[in-house]
Amino acid sequence: MPIHDWTRVSSGTWHAFHLAWIAEIQNALNGGCLPPDYYALAEQIIGPFGPDVLTLQETPHNDWTATHSDGGIALETSPP
Repeated sequence: MPIHDWTRVSSGTWHAFHLAWIAEIQNALNGGCLPPDYYALAEQIIGPFGPDVLTLQETPHNDWTATHSDGGIALETSPP
């Protein structure tokens, strides 16, 4: 994308463009640009970083449980 002078538009215009651009990047990546076991998610947090779009690799469920069997899941089914 060419560099633009975003000081010439309102902050709302820039924000709207930025959100649309993030969605387009995610859609393009998930639309066939990535290998089959990869996918992209918008606005994910990874450590101290918050990239616009993050590309992740799927881990088969069996592989994850084989290496992380010391945890559990708690689910509240009614309000406290």
